[in-house]
Amino acid sequence: MPYMIINRLPTEQDLEECFSLELHSFSEAFNRCSVAPFVAKVEFNNEVDDDGEQWERYELEGWTMSKGTEADWFTFVDENN
Repeated sequence: MPYMIINRLPTEQDLEECFSLELHSFSEAFNRCSVAPFVAKVEFNNEVDDDGEQWERYELEGWTMSKGTEADWFTFVDENN
């Protein structure tokens, strides 16, 4: 099971730049999936999109976050790696 770890509290701009999410929606979803302070379970999906391209993404309560997205405020960790 993969996890999302919050390294620092994100700003609204952080969320918009990385995932196009609103702060309150992200916070509520993260809290519902929380397993420890600043750690939440996420799902990993790997599919081919309509253009035939591989699309790897994490999902948090229906919110989609592309695997390749990086920022200093979060880290994705897979317990199998």
